[in-house]
Amino acid sequence: MAPKKSAMMERIAARREELAKSRQAMEDAQATRLAKQQDAARQQALAAAEARETQRRAQQAEEHRAEMQRARLAAEATEAMEKAQRAARARAREAAESRRQAEAADNKGTSPQRSTISGLKPLPKLPPLGELKPLPALAAF
Repeated sequence: MAPKKSAMMERIAARREELAKSRQAMEDAQATRLAKQQDAARQQALAAAEARETQRRAQQAEEHRAEMQRARLAAEATEAMEKAQRAARARAREAAESRRQAEAADNKGTSPQRSTISGLKPLPKLPPLGELKPLPALAAF
């Protein structure tokens, strides 16, 4: 009976060893799967962070471009306003000079523009309507 018992004990020991190896293999496989999942999660988080950073940089670039556009438009508008002011001052100087000449001629009594009604003088000439178009740079504001 001892040899039978011994053979049975060996089979039980072998079976336990197989079960232990199988359990260890399953634990190793599960640990590997978990490591792969964690690695995939890290990779996904890294990719998401890179995407957010790329989006942030793109947004900053767009904001910078828009600010540069606004600054350029503001500079163009300022330049156009200054040009219009210079032209208006020049027209005012010309009108004042014309009035002085007309008054001087009136005082001499030789004014070709003298009104038939005493004391009234003709209105100063206005610029042609074609020169009074709105400025495209100001339309953006």
